[in-house]
Amino acid sequence: MPLVPKRKRSSKEIRDELKKIYVEKDGRMPNLSHMQKQSSSRSTRFLLKLVLALLVISAVAWGGFLLWTQTLFENTDELHVTFEGPDTVKAGETVYYTIAYENIAGTSLEDLTLTLHLPDTFTITQTSPEPTEGERWNLADMTPQSDGKIMIGGMFRSDVKSAQTLQALITYRPSNTHANFQTLENKKVTVDSSVLEIAIEGPQKSLTGDEVTYTLTFQNTGDNTMENAAATILIPEGFEITSAEPAQEASLKGDPLSPPLWKFSTLLSEESQTITLKGQFVSTSEGTQTLTAQALFVNENDAVTIQESQDITTEVMNGALTFHLILNGTTESQTTVLGKNLRGSIDFENTGSETLEGLSFTLTFDVPNGTTPIVWDEADLGGGEKKGAIITWSEETLEELGELSGGEEGVIDFTLPLSDTMDLEIQSDVFTMTLAALVKKSGDLMEDRAIQAPPITITLLSDTLLDAQTRYYLDDETPIGTGSIPPKVGQVSSYGIVWILTNSLHPLESVVISTTLPSHVNWTDQASAEVGTLSYDPVTRVMTWSISSLPTSINQAQAWFGVGFTPTQDDVGTFLKLANPSSLTCTDSAVDLPLSASAGSLTTDLSDDPSVSTTGVVVE
Repeated sequence: MPLVPKRKRSSKEIRDELKKIYVEKDGRMPNLSHMQKQSSSRSTRFLLKLVLALLVISAVAWGGFLLWTQTLFENTDELHVTFEGPDTVKAGETVYYTIAYENIAGTSLEDLTLTLHLPDTFTITQTSPEPTEGERWNLADMTPQSDGKIMIGGMFRSDVKSAQTLQALITYRPSNTHANFQTLENKKVTVDSSVLEIAIEGPQKSLTGDEVTYTLTFQNTGDNTMENAAATILIPEGFEITSAEPAQEASLKGDPLSPPLWKFSTLLSEESQTITLKGQFVSTSEGTQTLTAQALFVNENDAVTIQESQDITTEVMNGALTFHLILNGTTESQTTVLGKNLRGSIDFENTGSETLEGLSFTLTFDVPNGTTPIVWDEADLGGGEKKGAIITWSEETLEELGELSGGEEGVIDFTLPLSDTMDLEIQSDVFTMTLAALVKKSGDLMEDRAIQAPPITITLLSDTLLDAQTRYYLDDETPIGTGSIPPKVGQVSSYGIVWILTNSLHPLESVVISTTLPSHVNWTDQASAEVGTLSYDPVTRVMTWSISSLPTSINQAQAWFGVGFTPTQDDVGTFLKLANPSSLTCTDSAVDLPLSASAGSLTTDLSDDPSVSTTGVVVE
């Protein structure tokens, strides 16, 4: 069939056909000059609306939950609270505070509770009305515009110049809601002075060794009787008290190193107490020395608050004789262990120009209970004579002490061995050594003056020892090792590492014994301890024996663990290393001081095992 050419369409016909395609339902043509985003489908619009609705419902639900079931800790304008009273107070003086509260809301307030939070150093003496319990008041419901108040009276026993805060917290519920609200009001108070006052008098100048007297005057200047008041004096290190009137009380919390203290269970209004303190400055004291008297309040836990402090200074001048007591290389108090020696020296010098005559030294041992653990039969007193608890060096035993010319000096050496063991029922593990010098004559002046050196306190630590052994058998011949004895090349063997801890003098706390295993040794998962626990860290390769507390009733404890190894040809003829050195750390609970001990590294040497007769040298 022959092709018939199509008729060419006119421009008008093409426009009419396009118009039919793009014309809107209302007969209007859309704007085709820019692209329009296609409208989302009905299902998409529905899902979006659903999610939005759910979010709104969730927000409303959570808001309602918080509103109806939670306590909202925030200040509101429904309850107005004020804390009225002095901003500046005197410790020991009665002060009064009023907590006033008013309902300024348009609705009633119910379930009202007022709680006071007061400093520990504030003591309530009276309240109106009485609290419901402790420092809490259950208040009556409040109608709109109603008010109320609570009055408290009491006194501060705080440090002078301290800032204190009193706090009133009121919880309530408006009658038109189920939510609780809180209103918080703080009162800032400054303690700027105290009813307790103290003064101190004493010499402006003194020579070392001369007796000096200090007088403290302690007074209650307030209108009320003060309970549990106290006076103390902070003294420089070189001042030794020889007497006190009245006698000083036991130290705070039983600490013998705390300053001297005088407690007064009651101190009446305007009552004063006088304390007389006598003592001397020791040979090492020189220059300006400051003593500080303090007035204190003391609570039932021996916590103190400082009410007033007064200083006095005394210019101390050395005499011609200077000397020191040196023990084990130091003039300080120290710790040591049984079986050691106390190596002492007394160095002395005449720093003046006049000749000193009749010089003597006395070393006094002050023992709280029983006797010292010194083995006197083996002691070298360096020419001294012992009578009772005193060693004396004088010109009768040391000729050089008869006369000491200006610029001349000397040294006395002595050795005091400590026993290897001791019985705490008859011997003391703490004692103090005090050296005093006596000069009878200086030039043409008869002095007869005694001077003290600072005392040295010796504290014995517990007799804790650590021993580490390589064993194949325990003492009862129970095998804890496997493999050959001696170890052989290429054969797997395991031996036991045994720790033996001995201790009898003091109980121990926080005992930790540890060692690190070499890379060619592995733990066999075998371990046992008589007390405490054994643990192994495979990352650090550290084996640890931990004991929380070890009483003196357990004077020996043992633990062991197994280590496996395979000797190589290079190990033939040697002891193969099985464990690095062991270390022990703990606390001596009797003196609250740290203790440490150590034991050497261990090998396949079985010489500590009585059940094995051969050596542990590696063989082929």
